[in-house]
Amino acid sequence: MGVNQQYLSYGGDLMVFVGTGVTKTPIAFSTSAKLNVSMKTRDISSKDSGDWTEKAAGKFDWNASTDGLSSFGATGTTHSVEDLYSCMMAKNPVNLAFGTRCGTSPSWSLNTLKKYFSGSALITSMDMTANDDETATYSVTFEGNGKLSIT
Repeated sequence: MGVNQQYLSYGGDLMVFVGTGVTKTPIAFSTSAKLNVSMKTRDISSKDSGDWTEKAAGKFDWNASTDGLSSFGATGTTHSVEDLYSCMMAKNPVNLAFGTRCGTSPSWSLNTLKKYFSGSALITSMDMTANDDETATYSVTFEGNGKLSIT
């Protein structure tokens, strides 16, 4: 049996969107996006467990990251490197969404007609790379701050 392609997501359409209010805009010139959700466990092994470790479910944790082409002074409907740096320096959570884009370049918006992940996150790291004779790039890491929802 073949896979029904109408249910598949194309990686080029999935993006990280951020905002300080209700409106979320894409991160400028993104080349990749990643969302990681994990569950911590705790060891509940006892002498009755024998040779095998036993685990119990613990708390959930999530993070997201994105890589992009460096964009200083970008204006419009995206978050530039300066915007992300300002959010990080403010130490305030941003509203993050990981979902499918809609619209036209460069004015992408979050497609709320399709399911997407959303939650509050802190920007915990930014890396910039500028190799000779190559396009400068950046990476941003977000750590989840509370529940990650799927809408």
